[in-house]
Amino acid sequence: MMQKKLVAWMLVMLSSLQSSVLGQDMKILFSTNGYVKELDLDTGNVTILANVSGYVYSMAYDYTHRFLFLPRYHLGDILRLHYSLEQSMETIVPSVSNPADVAIDSLYEHLYWTERIHGGGIGRCNYDGSNITVIIKEDYIWSVTLDLENSWIYYNRIGIGIKRASLNGSDREIIQLKKHQIVAVTFDSDEQGHRLYYMNFDTGEIMSSATDSSNVTIITRAGSQAYDIEINGDDIYCTADFRIIRLQKHPGTKSQTIHTETTQITSLFVCLGNGK
Repeated sequence: MMQKKLVAWMLVMLSSLQSSVLGQDMKILFSTNGYVKELDLDTGNVTILANVSGYVYSMAYDYTHRFLFLPRYHLGDILRLHYSLEQSMETIVPSVSNPADVAIDSLYEHLYWTERIHGGGIGRCNYDGSNITVIIKEDYIWSVTLDLENSWIYYNRIGIGIKRASLNGSDREIIQLKKHQIVAVTFDSDEQGHRLYYMNFDTGEIMSSATDSSNVTIITRAGSQAYDIEINGDDIYCTADFRIIRLQKHPGTKSQTIHTETTQITSLFVCLGNGK
């Protein structure tokens, strides 16, 4: 059973990678002013997917089931949007304090989230909201990302820095001391090896490092009010105030504004291939 799940997960990842390389039907899902929208990069068309009536600072998407997970920070719950031709939305975690970030383990169909409060931490449940478990109990955690290959959770505790733990919450350690407000951390693996990418909310400074905190690189400054960051191949996509920005992962590269809204953009997800 384990082998079958692993093969299925690898096929999904391979399909996504092929779509990225071929440039087929890439879309950006993003949230702004209580709405979740879809930007078609081929046509430039923007479509409203859902009215979520609250701020969403992160998204996570499962390609197998076509679920888009949306934490509503101020309303204190997590929604699951079925991103398909017949869209439906439901609340799967009805009561959670200040859910800021979400990440998924598609192999075991687990959803992880952070709670940015005193006495908060990182929780986990199944895709349908069942079997809710507290993985980590720490104050003021904002962002979370998963390294499933090595079974690590990377997360940022505001005012402390970037930390990591095993998927069950044990073996916690500080990776980098960062006193600034890091609001987005993501993990990527390429020819440079395993690397973390993270972004400063106040300055929009985007940095990367090896997972052991060595080889720190400043890539660029995207601008203030930066909330979310995504990696797609050699490209970085991020939010900066009213804009969605694209740039390459190499230091010193120029950024390109690919979309602008009239209200602040608070989260995004790069959807490869035909997500529907």
